[in-house]
Amino acid sequence: EMDDLAVMADDFTYNSAMSACGACQQWAEALHLFAEMPILNVQRDVISYNAAIDACEKAAQWSVALDLFAHMEQSAIIPTDNSWTSALRACRGDNWAQA
Repeated sequence: EMDDLAVMADDFTYNSAMSACGACQQWAEALHLFAEMPILNVQRDVISYNAAIDACEKAAQWSVALDLFAHMEQSAIIPTDNSWTSALRACRGDNWAQA
């Protein structure tokens, strides 16, 4: 989709777009962008995971946020304080036991 706009598809572009989606509670679109990255040979990094987890957290999609967090560790990407904070915030309310 970014190709249609003649935008350079790199990690910075994707991470920025996912962060913007998160700010607008468009978590599904953020996950679409996250999934698209490896297809276009764009390397995911801790910032990519943080943006996707944060988008899910803001939209109360706690199970998806925790799945992303687990996938981050499986991908040998070391979580940052922001990663932990967003994952834990996603579990607010009745979902706290999941954390």
